[in-house]
Amino acid sequence: MFTSLANISGPIIGGMLFDIDINYPYYFAAIVTALGIGLTFVWKKPAKKASKVVEAI
Repeated sequence: MFTSLANISGPIIGGMLFDIDINYPYYFAAIVTALGIGLTFVWKKPAKKASKVVEAI
């Protein structure tokens, strides 16, 4: 679902940013990538919870 939404909205946003300045789509992509990497580290599940479950069994 998110891929389909990105395929629709990405060219629209990229085209609008390109009309303002040729480099803005690249800056926007870098910001979105950095946010994605940041969310990946925040939502990472800690390994300690899995080890406690194994010890309880």
